[in-house]
This record gives sequence, structure tokens and C-alpha cells, in this order.
Amino acid sequence: MHLSHDQIDRFYGIWKSLLIYVNRHKRLISGLSDRPCDLTIHPRDAMVLRNVLWKDSALRAAYRAENPDGLAPQDIAIVESWEDRQAGMFFIIKQLRPHAIVLDSRSPTTCYGVLGISDPLTLSVPFIPCMAEGVLLPWEDKIIYDSLLVAKSVHFGPGYRSSFNESYKEAKAARKIVTSLPAPPDRSEWGAPPSAAAAPRSSQERSGRSSRS
Repeated sequence: MHLSHDQIDRFYGIWKSLLIYVNRHKRLISGLSDRPCDLTIHPRDAMVLRNVLWKDSALRAAYRAENPDGLAPQDIAIVESWEDRQAGMFFIIKQLRPHAIVLDSRSPTTCYGVLGISDPLTLSVPFIPCMAEGVLLPWEDKIIYDSLLVAKSVHFGPGYRSSFNESYKEAKAARKIVTSLPAPPDRSEWGAPPSAAAAPRSSQERSGRSSRS
């Protein structure tokens, strides 16, 4: 359902180091600690730094080359693997024992099995099913997310819920639930869920996050 205690510490050690590096070079958040072990950051500020991080490939490459906090080689390899991330709008539809089931809003749709960081992923959104904007990351042979979600306050009726469930059942039957990244290139059309554009209107958005972001 989520990472082990050791892996939680490992993830946040890498993640905080990256956010600090972005801020050191871009000077976006004033008063931010320059030491990962001391970093406490508001989710709003983390979102600002994260958005810059994912947009700037040169900055990510410089971080890997410099390794400013002396991360272990296997942790730098994790950072490099994040070039295979998947970003966009997703539908978080259910929690299973090993992972949450997450559908890509694009067509052909992909069904992902995603671990939470310190809690099951479904606890990071206000209700299920939930449409949320986020970034899925490789974590060795698993998939996690970057600890930040923007959940949309959209409630789905029976038709949408049935469509989500059918997409999941078809992926399960075909053994095409993706549990590592990069995803296999031969994605089949399993019955695309409603697009984000076609979903009911929302009156507000909520920011969901793992507890230590």
C-alpha cells in the first residue's frame, strides 16, 4: 500500500535534496533551509519548486552530475529513473492490498498500480473515485508519486463509476495493470475513462499530499 519506513526516509532524503537544489539555483522560496535533514516546507511552496523541477531537464541533469548532498549511487540512479515519470490528470478509483488503482485520463487509457509514500494513496485525496493532477514516478520495480496531488472536487455518478470499474476489470483480465515504469509500449485500448475535459464541473480544487511533504 505504501513504502516501508526505510524507503520513506530514503524517498524524502532524495526529494528534499532535489527541492533544495531547485531553490538554491532559482531563488523561489525565501528562508528555505539548505539542509535536507532540516527542511520543513509548506505544500504550496513544495508545489512551486516541484513544477520548476519537472519543467527543467537541464537542472535535473546538473543535479545528477553534481550530486550536491553526496547521495549514494543507487539514489542518483533513482533520480535518473524519474525521467520516465508520467504526469497528467488521473482517476484514483480504488485501493487494493498491494497498491491503489489509478487510471490515466488519456486515450488509450493505462491502468496503474501505485504505492503511497507514508500512507495509502487513497488517503491523499478527499474521496474515491477522485480526479487528481499528479506525477507518477518509478521507484525501483514499483510506482509511487512525487508526494503532491491536486485533487479536483468532482463527484462522479454511476455511469462514470461503471466506466472506471470496467477499465480496471479489463486491465486486470488482460494482466495489463502497470506496476513499474516505463510502461510497456504496446498499450491496448481497454475502454477509455471519461476525459478530464468531459468530467462534471468542479467548484473548487483541493491539494492532496503525503504527510511529510
